[in-house]
This record gives sequence, C-alpha cells and structure tokens, in this order.
Amino acid sequence: MWVSEESKVVYLALPKTASKTVASWLQGETGCVCIPRGQRKWDTHHECQPITNEHQYFVFTTVRNPYARFVSRFKQSQRYKTDRKYFIDFVRSIRPNHFKKFSSIRGPNHAGKLVLNPPIALPQVRYIDTWQVNFTNTISITYQEKLMSSLASLPFVRRDIKLPLLGKHDNIPWQFFYDDKSIVIKIRDLYQEDFERFGYSEKIE
Repeated sequence: MWVSEESKVVYLALPKTASKTVASWLQGETGCVCIPRGQRKWDTHHECQPITNEHQYFVFTTVRNPYARFVSRFKQSQRYKTDRKYFIDFVRSIRPNHFKKFSSIRGPNHAGKLVLNPPIALPQVRYIDTWQVNFTNTISITYQEKLMSSLASLPFVRRDIKLPLLGKHDNIPWQFFYDDKSIVIKIRDLYQEDFERFGYSEKIE
C-alpha cells in the first residue's frame, strides 16, 4: 500500500486495475511511499498493514470491469499472447471452488500473496473487505474505466492530473475474448460479487 503522512492519504493497490499508474501519479501528487518497503519498488505494492492514527487518513482504491480485469491477468500470465482458443481452454480449467484455498490460509494483511493455479485474479471485493478491517474510514472507490475523472474528484487533489503510462499494452480489446457464451457465463459467475458491488454490467458491451 502507499501512504502519504503529509497529505494523510492511503492508496490500496488492487492487482490489474492500473495500480502502478495510480501509485506513480500519487508519488508526484503527495510524496507517498510504499509500506512495507520491499527490496524492489513494486515488491510490496499490493500488501496492506495497519498504520498509526489510521482514522485520520483518506483511504481509496481502484476497481475495474471484471471481464476486462480477467483478460488482463490472462495476458500477463501468458506473456501477452492473445490466442483466443487457449483463453477458452484456460477458463474451462477453472473450478467453482477456485478461491476457497485463498481465503482459508491467508491472513488479513496478505491478500493477493497466494499464487493461484491457474493464475487468475482474485475478486476485488475479497481484497477490499479484507483490507477494511485495518481502517475506520470506509475505503473509497475509484474506477479504472474513468480513471482521470475518478481521481480528479478525490478531496486531496489540487491540480490537473497527468498520468504516466506504465506496463505492457496491446490494441486487442478485452471483448475480443468473449465470443463464447459459456465463457461469459463462467466469468460472470466467478466474479458475481464484483459485478454486484461495483455496478458493472454483466453484458459484454
């Protein structure tokens, strides 16, 4: 997580939600630092831990459309290959109880540290609900799809936002991977909590 003691801001970085872009922007905006500090810059980027006087801080995170987030994680795990047939096989290998092992063996400060097999993204509500126990103030939500306007609305922002472009990108839209109805249904069911909590449409648009 990223903390600015001067601005009294905490950013909780959810995987595959433009979190490195937001964190890099936030460093320039507030001078925040990653806590706990790892040997490399992004080592502890997605971790969360209690902080002193946490009730004084504005706490926020960023969420993303579950369909798009799943594809982003798939591309990352496959070194950005875009084979649609392999994507379908990949999804079909997932079992209904895929996330149970995670919740049974990890504590509240270690969300995201377990390597899932196949390597898919944990539902975003699992992170947020786990992190919330460390904070009195409700975690505020910003949206990756409208990142500029979401960040601009935050109470500590005092100037125009200029976001760095980090990570790998391609020109293939995430909708490309969802031409099989059975795959759409499986991802929808897998991330039902995210669709309901954050108001994303279950339709492919």
